[in-house]
Amino acid sequence: MIDLSHAEKHIHYVTNFQDLVSTPFTGEINAICWTRKLTGDFSEIIKKVALSGNITEIGPAELRELQLSEQGQLAREILLNDLKILEAHGASPILNVINHYDRDDTFFSNRCLFISCRSLPYTN
Repeated sequence: MIDLSHAEKHIHYVTNFQDLVSTPFTGEINAICWTRKLTGDFSEIIKKVALSGNITEIGPAELRELQLSEQGQLAREILLNDLKILEAHGASPILNVINHYDRDDTFFSNRCLFISCRSLPYTN
């Protein structure tokens, strides 16, 4: 396990999307984390995506086509909603399944889902 306790002073935690996109990076803060309780089975989505390398992008249409259980459907709706609100805010989000991170063999021990933005308008 990687000890990240020293990094805590660099992370600011928020509880909603509006705070996520409107909180400025100040001082030593270099990451903003949206803490929330997620429902659904995200691992089911990961298992059903056909991988095409270490990082596989999943588009909304492909995500909608997955045959999922009720819990998988709950997770899918959260992901689709997150993509939608990021786009509405002016971002260009992408959803990836990360199978292996080339530069760090210790960080990802299992496949994971990751939403990133190609661009997010800067607010100060």
